[in-house]
Amino acid sequence: MVAWLAATAVAAIAAPPSVSHAADHPAVQRFKGAVLIGRSETPFERLSLELGPTYFDKQERRGRTQNSQAIEGRVWRSVYVAPATTTAFEVFRNYSQALETSGFHQLYACEAAACGAISHGSIYLTRDGPAIGLSGFRFLNTRSYFVAAGGGTAEKPLFVLIMIDNYRTSGSKTTQAGIYQLIIEPRQSQLGQVVVDGAALAQQITAEGRAAVYGLYFDSGSSELKTESRPQLQQLAAYLSSNLAASVIVVGHTDSQGGLEPNLSLSQRRADAVVSALVGEYGIGRQRLTAKGVGMLAPVASNREPNGRSRNRRVEIVERLAN
Repeated sequence: MVAWLAATAVAAIAAPPSVSHAADHPAVQRFKGAVLIGRSETPFERLSLELGPTYFDKQERRGRTQNSQAIEGRVWRSVYVAPATTTAFEVFRNYSQALETSGFHQLYACEAAACGAISHGSIYLTRDGPAIGLSGFRFLNTRSYFVAAGGGTAEKPLFVLIMIDNYRTSGSKTTQAGIYQLIIEPRQSQLGQVVVDGAALAQQITAEGRAAVYGLYFDSGSSELKTESRPQLQQLAAYLSSNLAASVIVVGHTDSQGGLEPNLSLSQRRADAVVSALVGEYGIGRQRLTAKGVGMLAPVASNREPNGRSRNRRVEIVERLAN
């Protein structure tokens, strides 16, 4: 467990109501006197570790870094408000030292202007705030601090991201040190659990002209189909074999993580991989299949939240009618 090396006086806190019923993660103890005001836990999602100075991407209109590392697993999010007499720098120094003393190794850390144009806390909270009930919580990027560390064991690794900045809630003129803490426990998902069978595909395509498929799996940034995709490929082949007059467009979709052009390229390569598998492994006529990647251009949910991003990462089978 991360324990604090420096004591901090407890002071009155002008902040949103605390989440008194929620416990801290056992691996990282909260800063002494801090109040927990928002918390969420998701059993499995993909998250980007932003390990570098930030900049504003004008094309995507969001903050990002040059060095992002994708990671998947269970994620705990917690937002704390430090005592009113505590500075953001004091919180940063305590977290940095406590993590090191507890055996974590630092992946990246920065202070104030060295963190870049936008605070790391703003990047993550812009996306995650609504999911943890903190849409009015704003980092100000006036005294931004960030530390990312890895620890745990080989069997159970753990990553910790700590973002500290001055903050205020909507309508407030008072600022205090705010802490956004992410803890990620990497793990592999149990794939192959979401399969749309051939009959259901036929029914949905007849009714709607398309069917969304989530049982095709790729590693992050890869266009190579994982072996867990085989059950869904078999059902796609079954649909096409039972409907010999059908021609389809295999459309690859991504979430908004990463740039527009890289996602367009990745989704095209993934659509190509599905078509190649249907032709090469299942004997479906190539003339019946068209591959198209549209990247992040056709979301079915908000990319601001993990569940929405998960829904947007999909392949769709679109009916192609003869002219």
